[in-house]
Amino acid sequence: ANALDDYQEGTFTPGILNGWGILNPTYATNAGFYTKVGNIVHVAFRITLSGGSTNANGLRVQDLPFTVGATTNAGTNLSGWFSTASGNVENVFLGLEANDAQPLFYYKTSNGTSTFLGTDAGTSFSMTFSGSYQVA
Repeated sequence: ANALDDYQEGTFTPGILNGWGILNPTYATNAGFYTKVGNIVHVAFRITLSGGSTNANGLRVQDLPFTVGATTNAGTNLSGWFSTASGNVENVFLGLEANDAQPLFYYKTSNGTSTFLGTDAGTSFSMTFSGSYQVA
C-alpha cells in the first residue's frame, strides 16, 4: 500500500512561446530538469535569450515536462528571477493554473499582480526558475 510506483526524472527543453512577449526567440541557453513522484513534479530550468524582438504580450513559457493538473489551485507558482530583464523584475513568478501547458509570468505590484510582458523582459534576458506542481 505504501509502494513508490511512479517515479521519473529527466531533462526538458523549455522555451518562450513565440509571439507571447518575444517574437522569434533565439536561445543561448534553454535547459531544465525534473523529478516526478506520483502526481507531483519538481522542475528547475534556465533560459537565456540571444535574440528576438519584444512585444507587449504577456511572456509565456512552453514545453514544461508535464501539463499542470486540473485540480491545481490558481495560487500555485514557480519562483525565480530574471537576472538581466529591463523592467518590472521585482517579485516575478510563473503562475500555474489548472490544465495550463503554457503558463504566464506575473510580477507583484503595490495593489496585486500584473502580467510580465515581453517589453519588461527584453530580448537578451536570463532567467532561472524552480518549484513543484501537481500534474494532469
